[in-house]
Amino acid sequence: WAPTIRFNDESDFINTPVTDDELSGYKVDRSTTECTDFSTVATLPLGTTKYTELDTGTAYYYRITSFNQYFQSTSPIVLASLGDQIAFTGDCVSNVRLPEDMQNILLDPGGDPTKHIRIKRETVFSENKGKVFNTVTFLPMRNGNELVENFVLPRPVPVKLRYDATPDGTPIAVQGLGVAGVSGGQTKGVATAQNGGYAPAATVAGLTPAAGAEAHLGIFWNNGKEYVKQYGTVNTAEETVEIKTPNLGSFQVRGVFRESGVTFDVSNITTRVITPNGDGRNDVTIMLFDNPTGEVVEGEIMDLRGMHVAAMVPGPQPNTLQWDGKMNGAVVTSGVYVYQVKADGKTFNGTFVVVR
Repeated sequence: WAPTIRFNDESDFINTPVTDDELSGYKVDRSTTECTDFSTVATLPLGTTKYTELDTGTAYYYRITSFNQYFQSTSPIVLASLGDQIAFTGDCVSNVRLPEDMQNILLDPGGDPTKHIRIKRETVFSENKGKVFNTVTFLPMRNGNELVENFVLPRPVPVKLRYDATPDGTPIAVQGLGVAGVSGGQTKGVATAQNGGYAPAATVAGLTPAAGAEAHLGIFWNNGKEYVKQYGTVNTAEETVEIKTPNLGSFQVRGVFRESGVTFDVSNITTRVITPNGDGRNDVTIMLFDNPTGEVVEGEIMDLRGMHVAAMVPGPQPNTLQWDGKMNGAVVTSGVYVYQVKADGKTFNGTFVVVR
């Protein structure tokens, strides 16, 4: 793990070398469940960044928490037995899960503390109202307190959000006062591990909204301008909604009308005007589908005469198709092009404009 370098309020340690009211050492906690019933199996001195124990065959979950003479850190990463890194929020359910091969995304291979990234997590209770049942942020922070703009993971990873439901299945808003270390300020004397802990579940008070049943829940993601539909898989037993996405940031569980089978909404097209000039802006158009049964979705691009131009290819996350404004590797001429997407016995048509 990376050494702790800041207090929980993201301010720097004051003294060099650090004093015991800033950082005393680390504790290794272990459990057979993902986010509860942890017990400390080792207490390690300041300067330690590695712990090894004999493999007994039990699939343990681990977390590293830093501590000083007053407090213990409150938001560590949980490490699964096969290496997954799980960043839980305070409800101990909502999380983002990174596989083992993405470890170097959070920990700089060269050990430079200014390049380590932590995932800052917060439940934003103030936004939970109306058709919004839970709002959670997963923010990539470099050097402990610098937000990494336009952060994208190499491939989609699971993001799971909790919601609550009444006995008849009606969703209710997740509300509460928050938990120290999850939402709100920190006591100045609290040290926090760079990849570190969970906090107890926040209290929940039901607020019945005018929304549909659990089947009509979906995840929305804030793209920096607005929240856009990401759909997702609803698990009524867990009371969660899960998507796979390469994006971090702000997510919400919302009520949204969802038909059976594959459905498509034109609002889920990233751009209708493609400018394939390689500047990284609108070079590609991506369309997202609601595809709860995993149907095969195929897309074709044609010119206005109905001649084949290109096949759409899978996009950056599940249930997406994309086109880069090219035919056989070369950028097409400027003009209007027709897309035709087929899935589940349905056909969706529309147009794109290519501007060179």
